[in-house]
Amino acid sequence: MSGLPAGAPAGAAALRAAALSRVAAVRAGLGAGPVPRGLEVAVVVADLDVAAFVRGAAQFAVGVPADLREGWYRTFTRTVFLAGRPEAVALRHPHRLVTQDGNLAWHGPATRGALLPLSRLLRSFQGPRPVEVPAGP
Repeated sequence: MSGLPAGAPAGAAALRAAALSRVAAVRAGLGAGPVPRGLEVAVVVADLDVAAFVRGAAQFAVGVPADLREGWYRTFTRTVFLAGRPEAVALRHPHRLVTQDGNLAWHGPATRGALLPLSRLLRSFQGPRPVEVPAGP
């Protein structure tokens, strides 16, 4: 029994098996310690370049420090996107990661209270919809 609906596309079983394998690997790598509640991430966006965003999000996720990693990986983390220039807020609100072009900066994971001053300073980012996804890897 594959757990897939009748008429599922070819390759769906392999894709499902790969996804289940990844979930198992992530769970096996996590400890049983307490998970900090209410962790959030803020991304300051000056100009949205989707490819730079995807690269930056991956770099941010890999670079989360060990003391926050388990709690952040084990919970659904709220992400707030804020319009602004990362360099304009960097002195008062140091980022964890900024893209090479300086247009995107990640803050957190941190508690809502720790990120509140940043979110009060900047407005929510409104971007184009739908977002054009770049081709390629």
